[in-house]
Amino acid sequence: MALAANAIIHDPAPGLQEKIARRRRRALEDAEIGRLLAATEKEPARYGMTGPERALLYRFALETGLRASELRSLTPASVNVADLSRSTVTVAAAHSKHRREDVLPMRRDLAEMLATFIRGRDRSARLLPVPRRTADMLRSDLKAAEIPAEDRSGRVVDFHALRHTCITRLARSGVAPAVAKDLARHSSITLTMDHYTHTVIGDKYAALASLPAIEADDGSEEKRATGTDDRRP
Repeated sequence: MALAANAIIHDPAPGLQEKIARRRRRALEDAEIGRLLAATEKEPARYGMTGPERALLYRFALETGLRASELRSLTPASVNVADLSRSTVTVAAAHSKHRREDVLPMRRDLAEMLATFIRGRDRSARLLPVPRRTADMLRSDLKAAEIPAEDRSGRVVDFHALRHTCITRLARSGVAPAVAKDLARHSSITLTMDHYTHTVIGDKYAALASLPAIEADDGSEEKRATGTDDRRP
């Protein structure tokens, strides 16, 4: 049932807020991201957004780490795509979690999509009609992409998990923790690395494989090079 235009939306009860805070989220794998975006593009309109609009919204969240409330606040004027190689998105202080204006860089491929999307549109209008029930909306598209919304360990993929995915992908790509912290707009590296960076056993194997091999060396090579070994020609 739709809410009346003047309905008051109350914050969740304290118990529900605590439950949401304790929710264990998981980051999407790259293959899952590809399936989600491809499936969503083809899905019908839901929650006041077309399939392509929802796919753009998910990509926006995955590549910038912006929260649902921040994405909901954006207008075409928030997006600077005059120079695609130096494009940015600005979140006004009133809508930023830490109450200061945030200017974030964007990848060129996302900037190109947004440049096309906003062409000819009212710069003061909403950029995307992001609904309140973003978790329900995403769950329907995850189902279409045959991606479980909850794994066997009880970790969920809700809309905020897209932010977790963004930060996790930064870490997996070798981005310095300090840079990841700034892009995530966190107050400390501890928050970034402990709560928003998800690793799997494959990441750990890859990390070990990236180390140089350890080999026993008694110095024979150096001795032969200098002619100080005990062997005679």
